[in-house]
Amino acid sequence: MPSSKERAIESLTNAILAQESGGRFDALGPEITDPRSSHQGDRALGAFQVMPNTLHGFFKDPDFRIQAKMFSDAQPSNPIPAIATEPELEQAFLRSEPFQRFIMGKLLESNAGSAGVNLDEPSEDAMRALALAHYAGAGKASKFMRGGAISNEPVMTAGGVTAPSPLQYVNEVMGRIP
Repeated sequence: MPSSKERAIESLTNAILAQESGGRFDALGPEITDPRSSHQGDRALGAFQVMPNTLHGFFKDPDFRIQAKMFSDAQPSNPIPAIATEPELEQAFLRSEPFQRFIMGKLLESNAGSAGVNLDEPSEDAMRALALAHYAGAGKASKFMRGGAISNEPVMTAGGVTAPSPLQYVNEVMGRIP
């Protein structure tokens, strides 16, 4: 029987997946064209709309590379080269639902650590903070966990489109959790 931590992570993962891509593991976000953005030229990847620099950042950690290689070896139809280029890594990511779920689990754990969220006792605030971290970064989630409010100001995207406010995003994700 899964632990409360495992159930919470699975519920939140599924809610974010539904919110971000409607469950499409091959989803690509629009290209970011704003020259002021550190993500210029990038597109969010996969079912959870992970930014490429986040994915690449995980692979800079040798321990993570070992875990990913072991994961890849268990998925022979979608191998990750031992020394993958960034495009190879992105393509392996887009082709594999299990790999995307693995990365999302690692991202949630990383965000939990950065935001001060205790996943061993997942409260509603902890889940809200992790949804916020996925959308707006672990720093904003950390402020929320220390008693701060979640902004209700709409977000202007790099393409000049207004995106949901962090509060609206968090509420939408939380509404998807059974």
